[in-house]
Amino acid sequence: SPPTGETDFVNALRQFREAVALDSGNTVAQRHVYMALAEKRSWNDLLQEANRRLRRDADDVDALLARGLAASSLEDYESGAGAFAQALQRMPPLQRSAFTNVKRVLAPSVMDKSARFADSVSWNSLSAAERRRQETLFWNLVDPRASTRTNEALVEFYARVAYADLRFGSVEYRVRGADSDRGDTWVRYGP
Repeated sequence: SPPTGETDFVNALRQFREAVALDSGNTVAQRHVYMALAEKRSWNDLLQEANRRLRRDADDVDALLARGLAASSLEDYESGAGAFAQALQRMPPLQRSAFTNVKRVLAPSVMDKSARFADSVSWNSLSAAERRRQETLFWNLVDPRASTRTNEALVEFYARVAYADLRFGSVEYRVRGADSDRGDTWVRYGP
């Protein structure tokens, strides 16, 4: 067979699933299952895997993020928004703050200081109240369908962060995927 890597992928996914079957508490192996399915864009399989995990543990943040990523990738933004909201509620404050950091999509720097939004360089100089106000304003203005209950742009942002964390991160080395160069590019510009 041609050297496409498909055989290696199938074998790796099978072994990660076997590891999870042998030790259902093995979160590293479970994250690798999510990562493999997301990498192949097997959104229905990822959704089934996340739902299977959530039936055993409804508070599993990684499973909720995987569900949100799969649902939003299948353009079920309302379901994706619900999964991301549940995951954010269960995250510790520091993790939630890193996940929702709007600086990831702000302009790196703005020469014109009369711009509507702070740039990522001046963001930290804003007060907490001003940052919350700017975040709310930003997400309201970029919502592509303001007449719907779900802000699709915000859901897409969360999906990009979740994907970047799965694909480019490493739990073993404590590296957030969205904070890596590739992850930052993915979150800012998308696929």
